[in-house]
Amino acid sequence: MDDKSDLARFLSKIILILPRRPVSFNCEKAPHIRTSRWLLFGLWINLAFVLSPALICCGTGPKNGTRPMPADRSSQTPAHILSGYELVWQDEFEGSQVDAGKWNFRAEGTVRALATVSRRTIKLNGRGQVAISVIKDVDGKYYVGQLGTQGLFETTYGYFECRARMNSQLGPHVAFWLQSPDMGQGGDPAVSGAEIDIFEYHRRTPGVIYHTVHWGGYGQTHRQEGAEIPVAGIETGFHTFGLEWTPDEYIFYVDGKETWRTRTAVSRRPQYLILSTELTGWGGDPARGRFPDAVVFDYVRVYKPRPAPMAKILRSEFIFEKAPFASCHASTIVETDDGLLAAWFGGSAEGAGDVGIWMARFNGKEWSAPVEVANGIMDDATSEKPGQAGDSRLNGQKLITGNNKSGIEKEALPETVDLEKAQADDGEMMISEKNHSGVTTINRRFACWNPVLFRRRNGELLLFYRVGPSPATWWGMVKISRDDGRTWSQAHRLPEGILGPIKNKPVELADGTLLCGSSSEDRGWQVHMEWTDNPLGRWNRSPSLNEPPAIQAIQPAILKQANGRLQILCRSKQGVLMEAWSEPGNPARWSPLKPTEIPNPDSGIDALTLADGRHLLVYNPLKQGRDRLAVAASHDGRTWKTVIELENEPGAEFSYPAVIQTRDGLVHITYTWKRQRIKHVVLTTQ
Repeated sequence: MDDKSDLARFLSKIILILPRRPVSFNCEKAPHIRTSRWLLFGLWINLAFVLSPALICCGTGPKNGTRPMPADRSSQTPAHILSGYELVWQDEFEGSQVDAGKWNFRAEGTVRALATVSRRTIKLNGRGQVAISVIKDVDGKYYVGQLGTQGLFETTYGYFECRARMNSQLGPHVAFWLQSPDMGQGGDPAVSGAEIDIFEYHRRTPGVIYHTVHWGGYGQTHRQEGAEIPVAGIETGFHTFGLEWTPDEYIFYVDGKETWRTRTAVSRRPQYLILSTELTGWGGDPARGRFPDAVVFDYVRVYKPRPAPMAKILRSEFIFEKAPFASCHASTIVETDDGLLAAWFGGSAEGAGDVGIWMARFNGKEWSAPVEVANGIMDDATSEKPGQAGDSRLNGQKLITGNNKSGIEKEALPETVDLEKAQADDGEMMISEKNHSGVTTINRRFACWNPVLFRRRNGELLLFYRVGPSPATWWGMVKISRDDGRTWSQAHRLPEGILGPIKNKPVELADGTLLCGSSSEDRGWQVHMEWTDNPLGRWNRSPSLNEPPAIQAIQPAILKQANGRLQILCRSKQGVLMEAWSEPGNPARWSPLKPTEIPNPDSGIDALTLADGRHLLVYNPLKQGRDRLAVAASHDGRTWKTVIELENEPGAEFSYPAVIQTRDGLVHITYTWKRQRIKHVVLTTQ
């Protein structure tokens, strides 16, 4: 029926077909009743008024005879579930019978508080939905219903969702929940499981949904934790209710929005699904309700993270075989319009005063020879900033230049520069230089550290790096290129207290803000975040996310989650990676750092969110040593699986990776190879 006029025509037809003489019928468990056409007419009218809201709203379905589908049945599933998970189990409640291959009639015949469990309360309505009712019999007995998947479908972890319309009367409470077969035995919920109430609802508080976790059995050791969530309009129409269950926590959703999360009593054993109505008194006095009263489930669906991508190495090579430095470390890589750029620090040894930032360009076939594009030369007159860099070019063009104290350009060509070096302590050198005019100047040169390349959406290419005697005393620097690294601006020192992205690439937010994972080492290892919309302008810095010595962590890598939150993974001295999460929609506010289960031997990592929403982590999968390097994949940033091993040689060092995904979907990784070379590996993921 399309409107109220259709309902009127329907009622008029009913009147015409009513019997014209007294008839008799039997009500269930009721005495014989005789009536007339006019009494039946009155009954029909009353029934019509009861049914009219449903008839007006729902009608009889499309005129072509197909059943009406509830509007957009999956639109309220969280986006990160749709992109990173796959559907593994579902019931859309088609047909006329409960699917015995998916559901049991649970606890049938048992008395639960004020009602008896009975399958006659459970009906498929022919519109792709199941109604589970509370029935009051003519003798005053109440009946409730439960469907469960025990013995048919039990699983650990995943995303569990139903779409349901709530009941309307005082008395019942209705629920969608997970149960462990061993919950009643009590004990550790990781072993015995838990009762996880994805939602409970009753009309005593009609605008509230309840999420609850129960554990420890149902006796004296029973414990619970939960949340009461006001939800506008929950008492009308259909709504989705979801649970994301990981090895670390439960996250609850209503209509696709997170409503509560907890790390309490996380079950690590398989559990089964239950749909139920109950009559315990919690939902109010059933004497004040009218029955039957039903909760209607439109579907139930279970999702699991998609299998980790299979990785295959397409290319593996050294960026250089020979170089004018003995040692190198801490590479970074970026895609440009015409290829790739990689950078690293190189010199006689890490921390030595002759260590500079070197760069090479990949044209799709081969890498150019390394060129030094930044150094730590400090003008002797003004030690607050490095000597001003002029122009630097790659591929055999003009090399890095700078200005000496007298402002005369220094050209980096052996036949025109007489360079005498005197090594000093703490990563500092004294440099004596004589220009073409015979003028000699003496400048200080400090070690360079940890370059980070990043290309903004506007095409601006940034090179961040550190300069200073040690990580406890270094300062942040940045150079800018507007021609994909062929030439660079002068070096700019970042504001006091700002170090820039300390090892790994930043992320550019939708509004153009550059968010950088950073850390400091002058008062123990402490992680913080920095952000700016102009690298040469004003910067902001968050408070530290950890307190040494309980947690000592540095060098965050940023992941972008589909629900709008950001996640960082950090190197630490505690033998595992540390993590923190931004507040939803607020990348400036972060949770404190907490340990993960991912091993870390006090070594740098990098991580990446792929275009399809999955995440990659490049790391040393050890608690000691750096002689193995691997790639792991995850769909949620919490559960990781190794997909390929890049290196494994006892006693060697393979460390400090950098990872990006290029426009063609390939993954590029660079890393330190035995402190002698920088290796470049190209992966494909499926």
